Amino acid sequence: MNSSTKNNSAVNGASNTLALASSGFTPGGLKAALAQPGWAIVTATQESLGSADRLENVRNNLVLEQTLVTRGTPFVVLGGKWLGVDQGRSFLILAGEREALGLARRSKQDAIVTSRGIVYADGRVDPADHARTYVGREALARDGYSTLPPELGSIAFSLHID
Repeated sequence: MNSSTKNNSAVNGASNTLALASSGFTPGGLKAALAQPGWAIVTATQESLGSADRLENVRNNLVLEQTLVTRGTPFVVLGGKWLGVDQGRSFLILAGEREALGLARRSKQDAIVTSRGIVYADGRVDPADHARTYVGREALARDGYSTLPPELGSIAFSLHID
């Protein structure tokens, strides 16, 4: 978590539906929050450059993180895997789609994940089916999932995208 969220004020103090109780996220609360607008997952990892731990990808994500800090955008750093492969750093940010897509474009990404699903820079959306959002152990069995940091309970989650 960035330094501005260590006291949970940036997450829990945000006037945003993703802000949950100061005791941290619960699986049920997280599932409900993921169905609400006002958040996005962004990354600067470029698969065309190689693995997530390749120097260029690490550097790109550090630049994205510094941009979030400089802008004052509340965020948490996520872990995650796709088809068993570590996806490197991604950031769950408390921001609208316009800001998140701008950050994605700046990071040479063509899409973000939001409550609506995968939102592409060209306006297309692969919709999320929130009735099939998986949280906790169920999420770990999915092809792709993200994990909250330990200070927020290390809860895994996976949105079902149609």
